[in-house]
Amino acid sequence: MKTNRFTENIGQRNNTRYVLDSQNISGTMNVYEISPGVEMIYQKFDCISEINSDLSNPNAGNTEIVELSYCKAGRFEYECLNGRYLYLGARDFNIELPGDEFRLIGFPLKYYEGISIYLYPEMMQHRLPSSMQAINFDFYSFKKKFCNQNHFVQRNNSRINEIFTAFYSIPEEIKRPYMKVKLQELLLLLHASEGKQEPSSEEYFVKSKVDKIKDIKELIVKNPKRRYTIDELAQKYKLSPTGLKNCFKGVYGVTMAEYMKQYRMQLTANLLKNTKRPVSDIAAEAGYENQSKFAAAFKEVMGVSPLEYRKTIV
Repeated sequence: MKTNRFTENIGQRNNTRYVLDSQNISGTMNVYEISPGVEMIYQKFDCISEINSDLSNPNAGNTEIVELSYCKAGRFEYECLNGRYLYLGARDFNIELPGDEFRLIGFPLKYYEGISIYLYPEMMQHRLPSSMQAINFDFYSFKKKFCNQNHFVQRNNSRINEIFTAFYSIPEEIKRPYMKVKLQELLLLLHASEGKQEPSSEEYFVKSKVDKIKDIKELIVKNPKRRYTIDELAQKYKLSPTGLKNCFKGVYGVTMAEYMKQYRMQLTANLLKNTKRPVSDIAAEAGYENQSKFAAAFKEVMGVSPLEYRKTIV
């Protein structure tokens, strides 16, 4: 079935599974209506490209809706109208109004798993549980506190992580009431916080620099045998070495060296799985002339030696 997460407003559907299959993105969404005015969506995407033109949000500009997003794995990219980019990765949490100032445009690691919660304050305000009424919880004050600039981010907050981790281990028979209780816990926790953890200016990157970083990434993955240095690439792309390192990690979540180690090991794992080439040849394909160093790097990333890996998939 071909569908698209953002081409239709999910709206009032309970325990509905969607399968996505489009030109650039595939995956699943499981939608739960927790209570009137509250929807929780489990999302898991695999992408062909980093930028996904398939993604569009019909709620753009609708400041009556509040979206809470949690990234379990992968990474996603937001573009602001002022030309700056912001990135959220695993264990990051975001609150936003789905307005035009802040829009999701892609997945730098080409995969994403997480949860989005849509709150409709008008529907919810008159149905607040007693625990929230007791503290005079008000959604309009909540929006003003956290969405004054259309977004609010917390990175790897241990208490928020615990709540969202719990959402992945709920027995099906108690799923909806459990979700409701944990969402109340999350909103109460946020209500008690200061609401000042928005991204600092250092976490934003201008489009011109992001474009160069993406060009650098394309260059290094096309030449996995080649060991590029930061200084070499900085000079080639007219960036400072520090700026290159910081922006690369901002976009992809890891250093350039770590990114390439992961990429080379995934490349060689694929060759081990799908060819009968000698391990020494495969190691050379990834730029390792020393087979022992290759074996150590492969085991560090994949958890087993190259020979053990090959045996497990035969």
